[in-house]
Amino acid sequence: MRQTIFFVTIFFSAIATITGQNNTTADFDLPENTVMYATGTVKYNGETKQLTPISQTQYSFKDRLLTLEREMTVIGDLKLAGVKNFSYDANNQLIRITDSGGAMTNDKDAGASHEDYKITTSKKDNILNIYRNNLPYTTKTFNSEGKLVEEDTYDYQGKYVLTNVKYNSELKITRNYSSDRELSKVITEYLDKNEAPIVEVVFEPKNPYFNTVTYFSYAANGDLQSTTTYKHTRDKLKSNFQYVKDGKPTEVPKEASTLTPTTITYYNYSEGQVWAARIPDFITSNEITITVRAIQTSDGKENNIINDQKAFMKFLDETYQKIKAKK
Repeated sequence: MRQTIFFVTIFFSAIATITGQNNTTADFDLPENTVMYATGTVKYNGETKQLTPISQTQYSFKDRLLTLEREMTVIGDLKLAGVKNFSYDANNQLIRITDSGGAMTNDKDAGASHEDYKITTSKKDNILNIYRNNLPYTTKTFNSEGKLVEEDTYDYQGKYVLTNVKYNSELKITRNYSSDRELSKVITEYLDKNEAPIVEVVFEPKNPYFNTVTYFSYAANGDLQSTTTYKHTRDKLKSNFQYVKDGKPTEVPKEASTLTPTTITYYNYSEGQVWAARIPDFITSNEITITVRAIQTSDGKENNIINDQKAFMKFLDETYQKIKAKK
């Protein structure tokens, strides 16, 4: 059992897409001396007590720069794996990404691929353009203090903006576009002083009459405790309505709320100050879903690591029973 939990904790996570703009420890909101960061998704069957890895991503850093990314996803008998290597010049500018991947089914090779991307940049005033094999890749805009305030990410062929993100200290607005250049979704996140979301508002033009709104609740140590999601009728809100004012959620008129809200409670496991495993309170086929994470730093310290495996398995079983009793 020790090998199983160590493997799950260090290597398995929800797949994160790295597009080259996230290539420093600061981009990941990690300590500067981080050498490894991993997050993971696993299933736990409360009846059989079995852990099943689902997906993984592991990042390696050197001198604050991302050097290696490994990822894997398990879908039934199919296993998908990928490795990205990142190279930099003497000025710590990203100049190359090599991307290799493959698939296996029932331990048989189902194909592999390899791509080599040359990364170049150009900068004018406060705008940085990043190119992949000479095609538009990412455009970043900075304010006079050098802080990122806007970011465009292009489609794979560099023909159109796939995602536009605008940042400030209390707000993050993400606009997603479809292949026909139409706006497909707007996600507005109101952030607290730790840049964690307080309220998230999602608007989809294909359903223009409603906002999907999620409120976030945190413990004193910053652990996520719960989320509550509503549907709000847009035409029953004032055009200048603010979901957050003075750092706190604003009360929404009752007539603007539709349907019954959905609340998800989260159970956090920690052997230190911050969580190492998190579980939302829903069950599918006797299984609960666990997100795990781990950080290693150059001073030899390990954070978010699950060392007490007996206590962790006890936590999983007790959490499963709590969630099951609520259903």
